[in-house]
Amino acid sequence: MLSWGISIQNIEFGIDIQKGVPVYIPKHTHNNYQIIYIRKGSFRMEIEKNCYDVEGPSLVFISNFEQHSIEAVSGEYQKIFINLAPNFVETVLQSRQLLSIFCNRPEGFVHVVPLSDFALPVEQLIDRLMEECNKKHPYWEEMCGLLLKNLLILVYRCSPAHFPTPSNNIKNIVWDIKKYIENNCGRPLTVAEISREFHISVFYLSHIFKKVTEYSPKQYMMQHRLTVARQMLLSTNEKIGDIAMQTGFGDASNFTRTFREITGMTPLEYRSRGGQTPY
Repeated sequence: MLSWGISIQNIEFGIDIQKGVPVYIPKHTHNNYQIIYIRKGSFRMEIEKNCYDVEGPSLVFISNFEQHSIEAVSGEYQKIFINLAPNFVETVLQSRQLLSIFCNRPEGFVHVVPLSDFALPVEQLIDRLMEECNKKHPYWEEMCGLLLKNLLILVYRCSPAHFPTPSNNIKNIVWDIKKYIENNCGRPLTVAEISREFHISVFYLSHIFKKVTEYSPKQYMMQHRLTVARQMLLSTNEKIGDIAMQTGFGDASNFTRTFREITGMTPLEYRSRGGQTPY
């Protein structure tokens, strides 16, 4: 088995080449968007409630909220994962259409993109991304952003159906609601307040939000708070109570209870394990 990785502020790569016993990675989440490039081999993946049998070459796109597991069902395989900071991706892409493959999850959304004729140019772009991150030539971060955007454009041309975008009006409203939730996650926030802010009914807000994202506004709020809390646990030394206050959980008791229900461990255990879940 060969494993290799690069980790920088906005991008993390990993290469896994296996010959022999198939490997299973139980359900887990990331704080970042994730692209998995299945170069070779067969995998069984579960992403939230969706199950896929994935054959290489394929790309798999996973949001920063989605629980997922991956099992190699062939003894020989090659896969590359790319973890991307959401803020970096939004800044680089500057396109809600391209960003939708990470964010929008309408009914029937498929996470897997079989590559067929596009495998070679996709692999070339991923190889160049890894090279830029590894060698860090002048303007390497800008080059990484350009290569990532090129990759997403190529995937869009290959399969535009994987970039689900509703009408412009609904798309803009849902996008603005998501940003409002994210910018106000540190204080108590209700769906009724959001509906008043955007001058729409609670029913209509909940309907269009879930239709586009797969989450209710309340679920999205909770997922975002947990994501920010996980990041703070790993990147700061702040006390659990302070993190609870800053992420809208109110107090350490409520934060710890909710965190354990979702991750299977307490915030302190999560921090001590470096973010590695026990299952």
